[in-house]
Amino acid sequence: MKKTIYVLFVFGFVCSLSLVKSTLAVVPAPISPQDLGIVTVTGKIESISKECSSEGVMAAITIVDKIGKRVVVEVKADTVIYDEGGKTIALDKVQKGDKVIIEYREARKTVEKAESIKLTR
Repeated sequence: MKKTIYVLFVFGFVCSLSLVKSTLAVVPAPISPQDLGIVTVTGKIESISKECSSEGVMAAITIVDKIGKRVVVEVKADTVIYDEGGKTIALDKVQKGDKVIIEYREARKTVEKAESIKLTR
């Protein structure tokens, strides 16, 4: 009789553990800017600010897309900039009014980080 009660007790304990484990909430890991997607935007450069307070940032470029939406992206030292022919160029060759295609990494609560900038005609 004692063995039966002991076996039932152990069985009940194991079942209760499986129920508790299945009802625990799963909390997702925080998403870093590197985990967010790459966004492509096409537009015209409205302004280039070369006075940036963030470390490692060379400039902040504001572009206006076809529907009038303004997007500000940071240009870092590792941002690749291409001319119309696909050759890499320096940031000082980019001017206000240039048409560009910018790929940037979407960031939450911060300015977007440009991955590449391509001048278009």
